[in-house]
This record gives sequence, C-alpha cells and structure tokens, in this order.
Amino acid sequence: IMRFQHTLIRLFSLLHALALAEIEDGKHETDMDVEAFKLDLIDINGLDEDSLLAVKNSDSKVQLAFQWIQQIIVENISSGVLSIPPPILSRCFQ
Repeated sequence: IMRFQHTLIRLFSLLHALALAEIEDGKHETDMDVEAFKLDLIDINGLDEDSLLAVKNSDSKVQLAFQWIQQIIVENISSGVLSIPPPILSRCFQ
C-alpha cells in the first residue's frame, strides 16, 4: 500500500509540473528554459530512469503522466489494494 501511495504522489507531482509547463507562455529553445521544469518535485528520483526518459522524449508529456496514474490505479484495483465500491471508484476516471 505504501509503495502505491508514494508512486501516486510522485506521479501527481510530475503531472502538475508538466501541466504548468504546457500552459506556460512563450517559445523556449530547450526544456531547461521552461520555468515549470525548474519547480521542485516530490522525490522525482523515486521514479525509474526509463520513465523519466520517456517523459522527456514524449510529445504528449501530460497525457503520458495521466495515463500512468490511471494505470497504477487500475493495477491496484485488481491486486486488492484499492477495495472501493465501483460507483465511488469510477469517479477517479471522470
């Protein structure tokens, strides 16, 4: 349960920064010029390097992080970590 919670928090932190970067005004030559990418994230080193590289190389960074959040939720439903009645649980996908 703790691993699920920690991963979910890291992914939401990443999602927040990616969403802010996407709506930030201006044209930037590199990702390092984007102010949102300079924000502190919650233990970003807790995510594996392959995942971080996938985000860096993606053209749809926000959508990728959101998909990972949905995937981890679905995986933890089937494993029994999330034992929430379906009508309530379905709200997280809306």
